[in-house]
Amino acid sequence: MRRHYIKENIANAGTHIQVLIATHSPIILSDIPKQNTVAMRRGADGTAIIVENEETFAANVFSLFKNSFFINEAGVGEFAFKKLEWIINQIHNGLSSKDTILKNITAIGDPYLKDKLIEEFNRVYDTREDLERLKKEKALLDERIARLESEDVS
Repeated sequence: MRRHYIKENIANAGTHIQVLIATHSPIILSDIPKQNTVAMRRGADGTAIIVENEETFAANVFSLFKNSFFINEAGVGEFAFKKLEWIINQIHNGLSSKDTILKNITAIGDPYLKDKLIEEFNRVYDTREDLERLKKEKALLDERIARLESEDVS
């Protein structure tokens, strides 16, 4: 019986109704046509700014999340983005142990991103280990050359 309350008591009375729904859900947004949406963002001075919005109805949820909710290019939250930057910095600068770096990489949920970081980790650490091995071999060869040169007094 309550199903027709608005139709019987408000719409038929000649009253105009507007319903405003605010959401941070791209799933809800994907059910609403673009012409029925207003996208807003906070300006530098704190005021609300209306921004041009892409098509929303039946749109890809990830695209809506990224574009309509102003997510960074990485498609992850700020904390995760900073953690990814930290991991990359650790790989290239060797500031943490290999175990610590690998532990952080294995916590990443996106398989593609995780694989790329593991590839980079292996590339950098294989290069470092090769370099250390070659330096040790060079030191042994330099020592051997010096010994042979000191014996060759002919």
